[in-house]
Amino acid sequence: MAIFDPIPHDGGYRYSIRDEASNKIYVVFVTREMLDDAVGDNRTDEQSISWMRENEAELHKAWSARVFGGPSIAPFNRIFVREES
Repeated sequence: MAIFDPIPHDGGYRYSIRDEASNKIYVVFVTREMLDDAVGDNRTDEQSISWMRENEAELHKAWSARVFGGPSIAPFNRIFVREES
């Protein structure tokens, strides 16, 4: 389940997801480049977060594909995922 509280990170955002089955926590990075392409180069923080909230389900699918394998569609296949230790 997503702890959907996007935090600014290097021009993009990051947020955490806890996998209920393994109790592992993952950090999802939505990059500046991805947001520039999806929302626009002159996007505001409010526009970026709004777009992420509107697309939370697709971002979750992309996270799942990164962690457990499988395809994800553009532009969501451009996220990065890191497991927290």
